[in-house]
Amino acid sequence: MANTLRILFVDDHPDTVRGMSRFLLHAGFPVEGTYGVGMALRILRESGPFDVVIADMGMADGSGIDLVGRIRGGVTETPSTGTQRNVFFILYTFFSEEENFRRHGIDKWVTKPNVLELVGILESLREHERGRS
Repeated sequence: MANTLRILFVDDHPDTVRGMSRFLLHAGFPVEGTYGVGMALRILRESGPFDVVIADMGMADGSGIDLVGRIRGGVTETPSTGTQRNVFFILYTFFSEEENFRRHGIDKWVTKPNVLELVGILESLREHERGRS
């Protein structure tokens, strides 16, 4: 991983995707944003791998838990993108169901609208990766 984390932000509300993408870019984290589980899976297959996926819990075509299950199950792997199974998965949600999230392989979760906590997690991940380089 280079100096920049590859981040995919997934939500089914275009305003949220645009706003969070701009906010995170301003905080020093370039983000690719997409709308919903289906589009996220396509992007992961076509342009992965990503280091971090940030997803909403409830979307029109599935949930963040559905998305992490499909990623961890290998559905996004291709010869060109390789494995996505080790992606760091952050759920960005209004809900706080710690036991349920842990059981489904969610690495971290941030309760909306706490964007500063989200930035803190990304800063920690970036520093960790820089230390490994």
